Amino acid sequence: MRYLIVSDLHSNLEALEKVTQSADYDRLVFLGDAVDYGPAPEAIVDFLRSEAKTGALLVRGNHDEAVAVPQEEFDDSWWSEMAVQTLRYSRKRLEKGARALLGDLPLTRTLDLGPAGRALLCHGSPASNLEYLWPDAANSKLENQLGEEACRDFDFVFVGHSHLQFKRPLGRVKLVNPGSVGQPRDGDPRAAYALFDAGEGELTFHRVEYPVAATAAKIRGRGMPLAERLVAVLESGGGLRSGADR
Repeated sequence: MRYLIVSDLHSNLEALEKVTQSADYDRLVFLGDAVDYGPAPEAIVDFLRSEAKTGALLVRGNHDEAVAVPQEEFDDSWWSEMAVQTLRYSRKRLEKGARALLGDLPLTRTLDLGPAGRALLCHGSPASNLEYLWPDAANSKLENQLGEEACRDFDFVFVGHSHLQFKRPLGRVKLVNPGSVGQPRDGDPRAAYALFDAGEGELTFHRVEYPVAATAAKIRGRGMPLAERLVAVLESGGGLRSGADR
């Protein structure tokens, strides 16, 4: 079984299409954040809905959770201006059922990888989809964020949220982030993803070019808020390490 591991799609259909075209996979693993920052939330939710029917494993990101909350009930105190503005855009474009689908996703899932072991799936950390697991954090901090159960009972923990692609060993468990499909923030604008071959026990990281200009044209053409800032992040593969654009 070959798993396509993706995270942080952020409404970028062109990036997602290039990833699925380039990856040879049997089953999708989605680590959260389908929406916001990009112009096509409807198409991304339709893709996830379709993949779920064929056995995809999906978990809820912080943006998925937020878009399911009615505008009048949303507390924006944690969020950046870019996130708040694009959340409004996503809510307007998504019908009620699509928002509910995202809001009802579980925070964590488990995956049996056969001889390769067991994986825990989450967006931020097992305890919170708002919490960042940074690749250069101290072992003790990461182990505390993962929790005793994850470090003891799993061989892999697959996470998203930071938009940074990395693999980090922590004792018996390996912490893996496939990077972001829809809004990379590591200086490389190519869409990022990972493949896991359960039969071989092999994890590989991948990057693929996609037509950034086409996504940028949609951002501008659909009147997205803060359009030039959004386009600049896509073109540069840049972002703020502080999480200010969370």
